[in-house]
Amino acid sequence: MLLVATILTFQINLKPTEVFNIPNNTYNHGDDVMKSYFAVAIIFVVLALLFGTFSLERSKNAAINESSATHVNFSNSCIHPGYGEFNVHNILFNTSEKLPPETVFRVAMPRNTTIRIKGIIFAKEYAVKEATSPRDVNKTKCYYDGKAKLKAFIGEPNLGDAWSTIQEKLKEPEELEVEIIPSEVDISLEKNATFEVKINTKNAEEGKTYYIYIVAFGERGWKSWAEIEVKIWKITASSTPRG
Repeated sequence: MLLVATILTFQINLKPTEVFNIPNNTYNHGDDVMKSYFAVAIIFVVLALLFGTFSLERSKNAAINESSATHVNFSNSCIHPGYGEFNVHNILFNTSEKLPPETVFRVAMPRNTTIRIKGIIFAKEYAVKEATSPRDVNKTKCYYDGKAKLKAFIGEPNLGDAWSTIQEKLKEPEELEVEIIPSEVDISLEKNATFEVKINTKNAEEGKTYYIYIVAFGERGWKSWAEIEVKIWKITASSTPRG
């Protein structure tokens, strides 16, 4: 742009005779003036196009940067290392309102029996810390809430709290009939989500202990699971149940 402006200044300051070096008696002053005006007009058009292109690119870049920053802040404000990998621990079981809820539910029962276990999922609070300076740390209050799908698996006892470790050890229930009602819930701060686990032992093996894992897959990516231990009585000839 500086080069174009210099050319423009030089072109305007020159006299017609200096530009063409033609004697005054043969010089056509009107044609040269028209050519000078035409050159000046072209230069102004080029300058306008360059300025317009530069302004448009700046506007596009600013819009993209603003959109990206908004998206990052919205999606990552409550994301922390290990989000979706570790157990949230917001599932509790209970069969009676008189008993406190439990994170691990244990029951012994015979074959050909059905049991219903009540469960709740609550919105668990957590905080994401962000260091803005060596002395200042910002905390964002978040919750494990929203919609979640529930599914039942059979596994081993005490598998741990890391999803990448336990998922390969979980299997679909075969000898037990397990149904979760409803299979999808909505957790909020105002109200816990409730569900019921229906277990039928008609095909269970006597004397065997089953470990049922109820897993909640949060729509926002979090996961939570809790364990139900079901021990099947072994019936002897005297029909006395044994633990």
